[in-house]
Amino acid sequence: MMVIMHEMATEEEVAHVVARVEEVGASAHISSGERVTIIGVIGDREEITQLPLEAMPGVDRVVAILRPYKLVSREFQQRDTVIDVRGARIGGGHFAIIAGPCSVETPEQVLAAARAVKAAAARCCVAAPSSRAALRTPSRASARKASRCSPPRATTPACPSSPR
Repeated sequence: MMVIMHEMATEEEVAHVVARVEEVGASAHISSGERVTIIGVIGDREEITQLPLEAMPGVDRVVAILRPYKLVSREFQQRDTVIDVRGARIGGGHFAIIAGPCSVETPEQVLAAARAVKAAAARCCVAAPSSRAALRTPSRASARKASRCSPPRATTPACPSSPR
């Protein structure tokens, strides 16, 4: 469920709604935009619907969300999410190719994958160790170095974070 606050809602009014939601054992996730604040409410639907949310001061309207992934829905978060990973922007209007092996057995395998990813002009190589033991090996630094994101190839002829 989403509680959309009025444009002029005060911090006290938002805090009051959050407190009432939490009193019934639900959780409240506040998203403050440029003009309005939205409170995402997650919990027992029956308990939440018993609250007089629409009658509370500062509340504009209450919207029920029946689909999964409420917190990442356009109803809750109107703006695009853009993540910056060492200069590589992912999301929004930024297209990114991320590649790499789905598990890592040896440092050589990571290095070979990183070279192939770089040759294909991808900006990030991601590698995950195949076991907890692999995380404790001395080759972890090599694997970490090869899995870093790099600057775009167009501006950097040799990727400093990938092996040469």
